[in-house]
Amino acid sequence: MWKRLAAVMAVLAVVGTACGSDNKKNSASKTPGTQAQSGAVAQTYAVSVDNKTDQLTGAFLAYFPNALTAHAGDTVDFGGVFSGEPHSVTFGTLVDSGLAASDQAGPNATDEPPDLKKIPAMLPTGPGDANQTAAQPCFLASGDPPPDGGCPKVDQPDFNGRYALYSSGLVGDGEHFKMKLASDLAPGKYRWMCDLHRAAMTGTLTVAAPATAADTPQAVQSRGADELAGMVAKLKAAETQMQAITDPAKAQAGAGLPDVPAYVAEFGPKTISIPVNGSITWDVQGPHTIAFAVTEDARTIIARAPDGSVHLNPKAAAPAGGPGAPANPPPGQPIHIDGGSWNGSGFHNSGVMFVPGPPGSITYKLKFTKAGTYPYACLIHPDMQGTVKVG
Repeated sequence: MWKRLAAVMAVLAVVGTACGSDNKKNSASKTPGTQAQSGAVAQTYAVSVDNKTDQLTGAFLAYFPNALTAHAGDTVDFGGVFSGEPHSVTFGTLVDSGLAASDQAGPNATDEPPDLKKIPAMLPTGPGDANQTAAQPCFLASGDPPPDGGCPKVDQPDFNGRYALYSSGLVGDGEHFKMKLASDLAPGKYRWMCDLHRAAMTGTLTVAAPATAADTPQAVQSRGADELAGMVAKLKAAETQMQAITDPAKAQAGAGLPDVPAYVAEFGPKTISIPVNGSITWDVQGPHTIAFAVTEDARTIIARAPDGSVHLNPKAAAPAGGPGAPANPPPGQPIHIDGGSWNGSGFHNSGVMFVPGPPGSITYKLKFTKAGTYPYACLIHPDMQGTVKVG
């Protein structure tokens, strides 16, 4: 996560229902799922930020759908679904130019384009706290964003496509970022991204000319549901495989696929039985922690304070009771962490573990010295839980 999860990642069974009327009428012919603008009432389009499904527990680093076509005067309603992954909806001329340069550089580029670098990331790449420029709404008409906090405290303007940065800040679970498209918004394409996941999590808004057809809210909803279903179908096989592990000394924390911007946020198998003084080695795929005897002050890794500021929880992020991942691991080398032993008493946490790469890139081993039944959890993903039975 601290490396912005650039290449890894991800869901409601359907995307939230769209609001507004769908009574735009025009004598011009239309293809299914589109509508023309002449004489129209404004529409509201619902887009889900991350998602959930009843088929598996996952984290979806995507927008559902990731593209739509609308008209000036319409509204896009981005609804937050919290899987544990912090997200934003970040537009702006810096995003448009930065993502265009990123596309040109290709997926193997080792550095971000200059315009994207100007946009602070929500979470640090090492120790530290959340960046308030990224975590709070920021509507910056021109210039470069402040390094940490200090964005103008202004009411959200309509989106005119000319702001250097036009960002929701953190979109929490059940929160909505509603963006009205200004009446003078020029037809064209406008890109958006998640401030944390950067070029790995983006979307495209196409603004159609007044007499040109746009999407219907129903078509946007349906397309988002189809995109979710496609990801879930691919991830389900990985989830089934991890839950079928039979070696009591082996387990898995998360599962992903290189062609899916999402991953399974589960422990597999969910219940493990081992003898006293036995050990378990987890293959860690995705950003996770492995924590036992979890106290409430360790849940979850990021939260909004009463004053509205957003902060990382150091108790959730840092190792406790044994070593965690090295601060500066050698690139391209597998990391094997020996977390020591645990006697069933006291908070024990691996700390955040994440290394991009194939299965086996990072493993975590823990020895259990006392009989008992021990629930455990990932402190990033609140629905990611398991049980170890020792005896």
